[in-house]
Amino acid sequence: MVLSIMATAAMLFGAQSFGATKPSIREGVWGAMPDGTPIRSYTLENGKGMSAKILSYGAIVQELNVPDAKGAVTNVVLSANTLEEYLAAFAVRRPLWACGQSHCRCPL
Repeated sequence: MVLSIMATAAMLFGAQSFGATKPSIREGVWGAMPDGTPIRSYTLENGKGMSAKILSYGAIVQELNVPDAKGAVTNVVLSANTLEEYLAAFAVRRPLWACGQSHCRCPL
């Protein structure tokens, strides 16, 4: 998981532009497993409007917020809102997403 966070940080923290704020990484608690183990979230911000939220549960990319040409920021990741949704999907080996192309395969 650490490599995933480092790779995402490298992507987000590319070359700085004028007027940008300082890149940052914030840690928080996103939820807890049924046994009480905390699930942490790591939010990486590049200071230019792009951010990613990565969960410690399987290094899931929960959010990837990207600004468009006009500056409007949009989350481009399809993800579950709660840990219970992830656990239910994995329990029945059901994907959280679907695709219509033959080259797209579900990892579950």
